[in-house]
Amino acid sequence: MNLIFALMGGFIYWYKSRMGIGDRLHHVVQLMELAEQNDAHFVVDMRDGMFGEFGEDAFSKWFDSPHPKWIRNPDFAGLLSDYSGRLIPPRPNWFEPTPVDTWLWKDVFLWQRWVFKTLELREWGAPGAWIRKIMRLVFQTTSVQALDTRTVVCSLGPFVRPHRHPGCIHLYDDWIRTPKWSPERMVWPNQSVIDEIESAWRDLSFDPSRAVGIHIRQTDKTQNNWWETWLDELVAGTHSASFPFVFLATDSRRVVEAFENAPMKQQLFCNPWLELPDEETPLHTSNFDGEWVLKTALFDLWTLSQCGDFVPSKKGSSFSRVADAWRKFPRTH
Repeated sequence: MNLIFALMGGFIYWYKSRMGIGDRLHHVVQLMELAEQNDAHFVVDMRDGMFGEFGEDAFSKWFDSPHPKWIRNPDFAGLLSDYSGRLIPPRPNWFEPTPVDTWLWKDVFLWQRWVFKTLELREWGAPGAWIRKIMRLVFQTTSVQALDTRTVVCSLGPFVRPHRHPGCIHLYDDWIRTPKWSPERMVWPNQSVIDEIESAWRDLSFDPSRAVGIHIRQTDKTQNNWWETWLDELVAGTHSASFPFVFLATDSRRVVEAFENAPMKQQLFCNPWLELPDEETPLHTSNFDGEWVLKTALFDLWTLSQCGDFVPSKKGSSFSRVADAWRKFPRTH
């Protein structure tokens, strides 16, 4: 298949990232839309070691998709050989596995960096942080900058113009936009991990259709305490009273203990594969075993997607949005 793409001169997006699984799945669905618009194919490269052994094709191992533009189980080395001299940027090492702690590039808006540096916004404290955040929302990044040379080497996300690079492989990175989810434009866990998750439900005598699932993100970017009010109301019986079970998906031991100690009428279930550390740290950047981190995330995502009701995390969690998308577009194959 790699040779066929090369002979036909097909354009290929090559996705790499160092973000968490929620952000990555958003990016893949955004990429599906671009691939459709530009009649291109795409490769999902998750060999960075965050979710498995370094160099292991974690995406092909754990995920599935019906999308016709996705190159399944890619021969990474074969593609790079077939497209030799037709890489954007023209740096073969950028398409090899890259450890997340030695990343080679960053996303930039061409003049945004100059404004941040000139105004010395980092010295402004909280007001400066808010100004930077607003500017990044209003003026989205457009380019990829090499960290070693500080030069712009290619375009970012929707700013890639495939017609300008026919018959090439183009590095794809992006910011989180709003994916247009659909039954075809979708990524799910593969059937083997779904079977393993659902076997664990049976061992626990847990039926997610009789549960309200709640996702509470705490360690990564937010310490919002909105969930305390929700828990108080649950205990008071003012919501979710018709559900005998509560499934709690969280990255915080403190939150788990609060639910365990609350006098709720419902039976509480948590992820049996996940043993949270005492310190609150994002699991995907914590140097824990990558496969364990991914499988525990998939357990939470799949279980939340099958719960009778779902309460997403506040403050714009991509993890919650993936669970919600899986609820709206259930796996049918």
